[in-house]
Amino acid sequence: MALSGVLLVLLFLLPQGLGAQRNYNLFVKQWNSAVQTRDKKKEARLLKTYPAEAISHFRLLCDRYNISGANAAAEAMENMKDVWAQVFGTKTLQFIENMRSELDSDGLKLMRKLDIRRRQAWGLLEVAKKTKKPEDFKKARDEMMAVANALEELGEKLQAAECVLGYVTVLYESPKKNKADVQSMVEALDRYERLHKEWDWTKGKAFKRNQSWAKAIRAQVKKGQTPGKEPQKKKGQGIKLDPHGENQKLGKFLKGSKWVKEDLYISKMKKLEEGISFHASAWPLAWRGIFLEGAAPEPMDGFKDGPVTIQRLGASKYVAVVDRDNPKSKKVPLKIGPKPRSMYVPYIKDDEQTEYAFWFYIGGTQVEVGGVPLNLSPQWGREKTALIFYRSASILSCKIAGQEVKLYDENFNGIVGEDPGSVIFGDYRLGGGLEKVQGHPSVDSMRIGGDKHLLPFSRYVKLGDNWYRLRVLRNNERLNYRPLDPATVPTGRIVLKWKGPSKAKPKHVIVREMGFFKGAAFDLVAGGRKGVEVPIGEYEIFYGRIYNGKAPRASYSVLLKGKSPSIKVEAGKTVTVQMGAPFHLEFEKKQEGRNIVMDSSTFWIRGNFGVKYTSLMPEVLEPELVSAKDQNGKGLRKLGSWRRLEGNEMNSLRRKYSKIPILHLAFVPINKDTKNGITPLIKVPLDKAPFIGIRQAKHKMFGKLLPVWK
Repeated sequence: MALSGVLLVLLFLLPQGLGAQRNYNLFVKQWNSAVQTRDKKKEARLLKTYPAEAISHFRLLCDRYNISGANAAAEAMENMKDVWAQVFGTKTLQFIENMRSELDSDGLKLMRKLDIRRRQAWGLLEVAKKTKKPEDFKKARDEMMAVANALEELGEKLQAAECVLGYVTVLYESPKKNKADVQSMVEALDRYERLHKEWDWTKGKAFKRNQSWAKAIRAQVKKGQTPGKEPQKKKGQGIKLDPHGENQKLGKFLKGSKWVKEDLYISKMKKLEEGISFHASAWPLAWRGIFLEGAAPEPMDGFKDGPVTIQRLGASKYVAVVDRDNPKSKKVPLKIGPKPRSMYVPYIKDDEQTEYAFWFYIGGTQVEVGGVPLNLSPQWGREKTALIFYRSASILSCKIAGQEVKLYDENFNGIVGEDPGSVIFGDYRLGGGLEKVQGHPSVDSMRIGGDKHLLPFSRYVKLGDNWYRLRVLRNNERLNYRPLDPATVPTGRIVLKWKGPSKAKPKHVIVREMGFFKGAAFDLVAGGRKGVEVPIGEYEIFYGRIYNGKAPRASYSVLLKGKSPSIKVEAGKTVTVQMGAPFHLEFEKKQEGRNIVMDSSTFWIRGNFGVKYTSLMPEVLEPELVSAKDQNGKGLRKLGSWRRLEGNEMNSLRRKYSKIPILHLAFVPINKDTKNGITPLIKVPLDKAPFIGIRQAKHKMFGKLLPVWK
């Protein structure tokens, strides 16, 4: 996409409405003036006055840097982050940067479409308020929630929260509400607060106003009143709310304790092992890629600890440019080839040379992905191109209360100890279809003592009999820890039970706490039959992985939240999470004229407890399309089927979907009976499909996959 075209996209990301636009323009004008005159006090005042406008402007700077790599945009971002931290003491802008740094041109397009839909959803509410028609309120409500879900899946938490609040507003304004609607309002309000807390933004005036409104709604519900109707009050009587509640008794530090500071020491991984995240697996083709064209230096844009730059000087000659801003910079040779190797790469940080360890790999002419042979070998002739796959090979170590702890940078952005999901990768393999990229969350990990099982990094960790609070500071340089008062960390247990094929049993199932103990993350698999001890609170299944065998011939799958419910943990109690079979095949369908269109790139497996299994490799889905007369499957008929790609069929599919990464297309099954070229689509006349579904008699990993009738 040309830069001018992208800037047009960015214009859609500005605040809504004429008043909001005026405030935004006023903020930008005054902010730029303050930056030019280096008036830090004025910058601080502007952030206090216009925090929402500042967030919008920071998004714009992130996208500008993401597209052009301009140093000016990077410097502007760093300056605003510094002032923001001084004024609010939160990492909100860092979360925004982490998320938007992973957006490619397709991700920006999707963000633009969602922004348009977000505005249109608010317009639907205004229409409903005028017409008072139930169908108009329903239309506005459904669109608000659909956009909220899409934004959260992409990783944009604050805009998702805005739409969630819009959903509540629609229900609040609706003239007719039932008990289910009221419950949906309360759940949505909880989600609104959670999304803001996940991005550390609870100090804005808008959030505080909405939080007060939310408390009033909850109080009305508790009294049996319907929100949106004026409650009958007795004279002198009002709603008394405790703004702190029970949380003030939780998570207090042990009396007399202090933060203990431990330096982190870096070492290099010698053996390639599976991480928790798919992108940190032992299979190099799951790693991130950096594309080199010609002999031009190429920066690793996602790496935040310093400017790491790779250059190709010959057919098999690769170097690291130590200081990319210096034309006479030293260039250090890198041994990058068809065998994965770990090595230190030098770069400049804080005006001094430092280094970080990476794994590197380059594919060959016959690399098999899902049974499809791909040519990924570098070229050095008329075309000079190379695709280098890389992941972190660094281990950051220290001791906490006498126990050795090793931290792993699984999202390989140069920062360890991040909360799960603080970095999101764009991915077409998650069941969202080839027209939209979805967010693939990442997890930094850690290993405690001699434990072989890798754990997600958690701000709260139990070592021996004591709970500790962890903080990683100064980009991998130091870890601080402090013991907590045991009386303020009441705990329960979560036990994972699996029913289903052993090949599909997860190696990791990560849950994270969404309330007071935000930042606490645990692996249910690590608990075994006894389960995992966790602080009380409300948890959600966040991420998981399945892998069997050894790379590159291993079988893989990713596990996401899907439709799974939250897990409430109470003090002294055990909660059992039953996962596995039966497995059902979920899908999206579209209507085009008199036909229903089924796209295999939207398929995913729903297991027991509602979890989502996707990114299958190499055992891609090969289901058949079936119809029935009713939702019990009566009168079942087969209408078509899909199969994996074979031979050179990838080239035909690439011509249809030229913007999709080739490694993502290899996951897509194609129409087995197509007569019009290679395609994942099957079209069925409406009259042949009163109810429609997909099924697979036997999958090599998951066994029998049942249909969901729609």
